[in-house]
Amino acid sequence: LNYKDMNTNVRIMIEEHANALKRINANTAYFNNAVKNDKVSKITAANIALLIRDYKNLAKTLETCLHNEGIEFTPDGKYYENVAEINTSKKNG
Repeated sequence: LNYKDMNTNVRIMIEEHANALKRINANTAYFNNAVKNDKVSKITAANIALLIRDYKNLAKTLETCLHNEGIEFTPDGKYYENVAEINTSKKNG
């Protein structure tokens, strides 16, 4: 299935998931620098930590939604459509 031919809602979820991961990385880098910088208030650092938590929750929710739509995500940033599942176990009976 070509990305252009994909359901619009699924395309949006993929884009939102990719954006959430980018925001996690950017905010984590900022947070790691902020906690070492006396010029950044502890309140600001705590707020960034809250954002990171929420972006991680959003990413996890989107991964679940994508999985429900038959789309799998790999840690290296690739998305695949699950076209079939082969069950090789034999049932007795």
